[in-house]
Amino acid sequence: MDKKLLQSYKVRLYIALTSLALILGLIGHCVTADTAKAILLNLASGCLYVIVIESLIDVLLKKNNARQNERNIARQNEKISVVLKHDSGEIKIPGKIRREDFSRQEVLGRIGMIPMKEKGQRFTIKYPNMTSFLEEVNRISESKGNGTLYIECSKEDLEQFDLTENETKR
Repeated sequence: MDKKLLQSYKVRLYIALTSLALILGLIGHCVTADTAKAILLNLASGCLYVIVIESLIDVLLKKNNARQNERNIARQNEKISVVLKHDSGEIKIPGKIRREDFSRQEVLGRIGMIPMKEKGQRFTIKYPNMTSFLEEVNRISESKGNGTLYIECSKEDLEQFDLTENETKR
């Protein structure tokens, strides 16, 4: 159900219950028989209790939602590092990717920002075309905490990058 529609129903319910409580209270004060008066006043106070309890539940739910939103925002702001790795060495991609922005496209775009030895050429690495790469990207994006994506490369894959003008080599 739409939140605005639900809120509209709640407002109408509060108005109806408050009106009912006022009407019952006024009638209760006008009635002369003690039993009828007590019944009407009890009904009026019952309506008010329902409003108070519903309001408390609403406040608690909103507070819980706010906490959950804060946790989600904190989780989305966690940073993920990307490292091109081979036995002969590794290249740490400059900058970290926020979990919210972490995707296959973002990773490949960051790798594409590393200067190439052959200017104007596009890098070629086999691992990003494999399903295991997609599974690893999904696993990291769904996990908690800061993470690192290691991309297995051949020696030739690493040698295509010009690391002289970049501070990525360890």
